[in-house]
Amino acid sequence: MLRQPRHPVLVTLWVLAWIGVVVAMLQPQIWAVEFLAAPIFALGTLAATTTPPDLDVHLRRGWRPVYFGILGGLAACGLAGIVASAGAIADAKFANAPLALLFLLAFVTAWRAIARPTPRCASLPAAVVLVSWVPLVVIDFLFDSNIEMAEWRDTLALIAGIGILALGALASLVSLLAFAYTERTDDLPVATSR
Repeated sequence: MLRQPRHPVLVTLWVLAWIGVVVAMLQPQIWAVEFLAAPIFALGTLAATTTPPDLDVHLRRGWRPVYFGILGGLAACGLAGIVASAGAIADAKFANAPLALLFLLAFVTAWRAIARPTPRCASLPAAVVLVSWVPLVVIDFLFDSNIEMAEWRDTLALIAGIGILALGALASLVSLLAFAYTERTDDLPVATSR
């Protein structure tokens, strides 16, 4: 028996979060709400995507291009961010090392989700990236490490950073929608001989 996707409340919250991003572009004062809500939604999605032992899970056929496109884009943004911040680490005396680590975590978790498509693996990059982003921004604010956008690698790091945040949130939403759950049947066919 095929089951429908679970957790309609989380799907609704993610959709509202994306609507909030659009509203925050018009009203910048709302960014604080988005900044704090996204990690909470990501952790809730990670907790909710644990597959019960009595269910089998598989990626739906129509969602495969979307799933691999989002997670492939997340892995590509992570790799581009590693390249961009690794070049800047040498110049800035390791000021960009936490950012390079964030890009590395995004790449590794996205690659794992591509290699093993399960809801839990798909929601892990969002949880890692969105939760790790908060202390990184707080540390940057406290120590006021002004990194100037002077070279191509700085611009690439900024684009990759926005990419891992956006694609991580989309990967979390896809982890809730793209998988079908079926009841596990452990009945093995009986072998007969003639």
